[in-house]
Formats: sequence, C-alpha cells, structure tokens
Amino acid sequence: MRIATRLAVLVLAVALGLPAAHAAQIRIINQDDPGEGLNDDSPREPVGGNEGTTLGEQRLLALEYAAEILGSRLRSAVTIQLAVNFDRQSCSINNATLASAGAETLIENFSGAPRSDTFYTIAQANALAGERLDDGPDIGATFNSALDNTGLSGDQLCLGGADWYYGLDNDPPDGDLNFVSTAVHEIVHGLGFATFVELSTGAFVQDTPDIYSVFIRDLTAGKNWHRMSDSERMASAQNDGNVVWSGDAVTAAAPDALSDGTTPDGQGTPRVLLYAPSPVEAGSSISHWDTSLRPDALMEPFNTPENDVLHGIGLSACLLRDIGWELINGTECPDDAASAIVGPAERAEGGTGSDSGGGGGGGCTLGGDTSDPLWPLMLLLALAGIAWRPARAR
Repeated sequence: MRIATRLAVLVLAVALGLPAAHAAQIRIINQDDPGEGLNDDSPREPVGGNEGTTLGEQRLLALEYAAEILGSRLRSAVTIQLAVNFDRQSCSINNATLASAGAETLIENFSGAPRSDTFYTIAQANALAGERLDDGPDIGATFNSALDNTGLSGDQLCLGGADWYYGLDNDPPDGDLNFVSTAVHEIVHGLGFATFVELSTGAFVQDTPDIYSVFIRDLTAGKNWHRMSDSERMASAQNDGNVVWSGDAVTAAAPDALSDGTTPDGQGTPRVLLYAPSPVEAGSSISHWDTSLRPDALMEPFNTPENDVLHGIGLSACLLRDIGWELINGTECPDDAASAIVGPAERAEGGTGSDSGGGGGGGCTLGGDTSDPLWPLMLLLALAGIAWRPARAR
C-alpha cells in the first residue's frame, strides 16, 4: 500500500465541472503466473451461465461479472484497476480464509476531496477528482485457490471438499461457495469499506484519519474515531456491541432493511453495528458489519450463503454513499435491484490485463512525502479479508 498526498486547489471549480454520470469500469489485471490462477488451463464444463471452458477462464469471467455488478452502480470516469491473483491461503477441513483485498494507495488533499486532511482509497479519489491521480493498480485482491481442491484428498481437503462455484446464477451446489458474491465483497473493501487504523495501537496512518474511520462511532465513549486518541481507538476496536456506523444513509435505511443488528445511540437513533469482537481479529474487526445483522449482509466477516448479489449489494450501497461515492443508474439505498447489472456497465477497453508484479497487496512502498518505516505493517490492514466458519446457531 502506498500513501500519497495532493494539494487541493480550485475545489469549487472542480466540483462545478464534474463529468456527467459515468458507470465505473473495473479492469481486471491478471497477476498470476502461466498455468496457475487466472491462467489455469484445466478443462471445465460451462456452469450456471459461465461459458468458460477452463478453470482460469471461468475464474476470469466470474470476476468480470462481479466487477460489472459494482461498476453499474457507481460513478467514475476513471477506470478502476483491480489486480488479482489466486494463491493457496489458510485452509483446513473446518475453516478457511476465502479471500483478501484492499486499496493499494491512500491519498489525501486531492482536488475535489470532500474532506481535507483525510485519506481516501485511490479508486474513490480518482472518481472524485475525475482523473487518475496515481499510477499502478487501485485495488489488490487474492483469492484462495485451495478452494478448488485440485489434487487434494482426505484430510487435505479444504473445508471438507467445498469448492468455488463460478456460476453466474447464484445457485451453488450444497456446500460449495459462491465466488461471485465473494468477489463483490472483496471489491467493496477496495472501494473504501475498510479502516486503515492499526488496531493493535489505535494509530492512524501518518496521524491522518481515513474517510471510513470518520463514520465509526463508539457509543460508550460517545465519540467518532477521528475525535479519539490512539488509546481510545485501540479500546474501541474490541468494544463488542458498542461500535456503530454513524453515516446518515446507512442509519436512515436500517429500520426497514434490518430486523436485528442495530443498537440505539445516545439520542435513541438505531445505528448499525460494526464487528468489534474481543480480542481483535486481524483483517476482520471493524472493517465489516457485525454478525448480528438480520438478514445477513454482504459485508459481514464470515461467509453468508443467503446473500444474493444478483439483486443488489444491500446496505453496502448506503455505506459507499456515506463515504462519498455517487450511486447511479437508479441504484437505491439499500440496494435491492431487480437485476444484477442495473444499467450500462461496459467493460473497459482491453477487458483484462496480464501485467506482472504488484497487485494482491504486494509490498508497501511509501511516497516521498512519508518517512515512518513502521507503516509496512499497514499492509495487514489493507488485506481486509473474509473467513468461513460453519453455520452459526440462530
């Protein structure tokens, strides 16, 4: 993850001259080596509307479909570059990490920034500025290739034999995992559904809040995170049941969208809970909805098979609106659309890339205006992954 800054100039002029609504195009950059991941040529039969005939092709088509689902809902005149690779990650018979993703760069004080001295993910900053502000991928994502269980048997089987389902119809066989919904989840993280606070210390990157953290509120302390000290944020990160999202769009939608998963603030307003277990769970805490939400929501930290991204991204659309994304093509908050793609969301010219290096989280290269050598640790926070566990008792 790189950190960058820009001077905000002529903000009013930029705001007045924003380009017309333009569906975001999300370009997949293939980071896999020959013969693996997106390049795996193992034969496969077409499944669930996915006409790919190799494993790699099915993975790519499913990723592109997930990208189109989100791209059709968000305005950006700048193509979003999504660097992707498939690698074996943590996996056993009983649990697994499905995927991890995060912004490759944070940027503050760019032309058109809604808040000064606040970090935004590069994908959002590009969309707000109407121009590309930084070279390289915007989002890095890694998916667990072990979930295809290729060449494994017995106790080696990931999740007892569960496989990725690459169909586009939200109809995975019992026990298999819907890749499209997982990919949508991960891309949403890269768009800004994540905090970049070092949860073990409560510290902001360069003592600068990120836009997501501005809306995190601790009901015990009665403060939002950007108003807290490091020690207060560190304690808040594990204040289970008392950490909420304070954004207006999410709050307004919650009463009709949820039957559980909210708690009243000091004024009696129901606020949606964020995941804040004790102890902190790296990669999951704070950067997800709480698991108490009913119905289950897309951005919970554990796989929730009930989610149907073919009919919208639910409260995630509201949160993206709260942090400054513009919803287009009639996308509502919460998003409960009649179809997966709500309007024109044409793929970027070239569709996919085969660039090597970078992506998937990679290393952490700091910009010239930063000097703290400890911030490579922030890479762990950029990888806001989801994990799987057996169904919980309800």
